Amino acid sequence: MQNELKHHLRVEPYPYQREGIIYGLEKKRLIIGDEPSLGKTLQGIGIVDTADAYPCLVICPSSLKINRQREFEKFTDKSAIVLNNAVCTTWPYLLSMGMHHVAVVNYESLRKYFVRDINAKGECLFGIDRASRERNAEYFIIVEGAPAPQPKISYLSTYKQHQVNGSHRR
Repeated sequence: MQNELKHHLRVEPYPYQREGIIYGLEKKRLIIGDEPSLGKTLQGIGIVDTADAYPCLVICPSSLKINRQREFEKFTDKSAIVLNNAVCTTWPYLLSMGMHHVAVVNYESLRKYFVRDINAKGECLFGIDRASRERNAEYFIIVEGAPAPQPKISYLSTYKQHQVNGSHRR
């Protein structure tokens, strides 16, 4: 693993965070499951920003949406938008025009913003634009440290569904 990390973060990550960012850039699919208060969010943001994996979708508990928006804007020069009823119809345009680079949504609102239809077989037809899928689908990062609203096993099954290769670095 290389020690050189050229990033554009507004803060200098600690050595273990740098190691985590480098690992994430190499593996592209990972779970960051460090102990609380070690800077998992900064590592996740560092991976996204260093890889220039924008536009980026952040899915988190409702109580953390504003925090995630502030953290992206604090640690990077990118603008984040919290998806809510006020931007329900305009957020895709704001991302595509580059006015915002990060969309933050809570788990419960995923269907509202991303499921276009449910067909007769009960399959969801997701509405993420093609450019975002093609450009950014290679990065899948789970930052796990806070109590999850669902059992952790469902995170792992989601992780497996994305054909994840590699494991946590510790």
